[in-house]
Amino acid sequence: MITDHQRRIVFGLCRELGWDDDMRHAMLDQWVGKSSLAANAEHPISQTEAATILRYLHTAVRQVQSGRAAAKRRRRRIWPGTSPTPEQLHAIAKLRAEVFGANDTAWRGRLQTLKLPVSEQWFTPAHAARCITDLSRLHRAGWHPTPVSSPRAN
Repeated sequence: MITDHQRRIVFGLCRELGWDDDMRHAMLDQWVGKSSLAANAEHPISQTEAATILRYLHTAVRQVQSGRAAAKRRRRRIWPGTSPTPEQLHAIAKLRAEVFGANDTAWRGRLQTLKLPVSEQWFTPAHAARCITDLSRLHRAGWHPTPVSSPRAN
């Protein structure tokens, strides 16, 4: 039967994940086929089942914490007031459409080559200026991405 210590840990981890009672019961039912942690339940949870539940919960908490840390890292250098101007975003969209068309793979590859964020939402005004300069240069030179040939076409 599940110990009081294991039960308290389960409740704490569920609270850390922001789960209410219904969510906790649903997940317990999914993981071990039992929905109650109560000691006086008709079919109490064994210690091995409790260990399985704790392993799942610890994994979920680690995933949530790593997601929060990644989001914090992404937000780290973007301060209010450092977004590109609407004019810069418009110029990027226009030049991107003229140079790359609908080829998103080539566009992302170009951003990686320039060591820019892979999404315009993370651009600073300096990133936008570098991107516009590069796209303008490619547009003037008449550059277009090389189409990828299909292995079946050969």
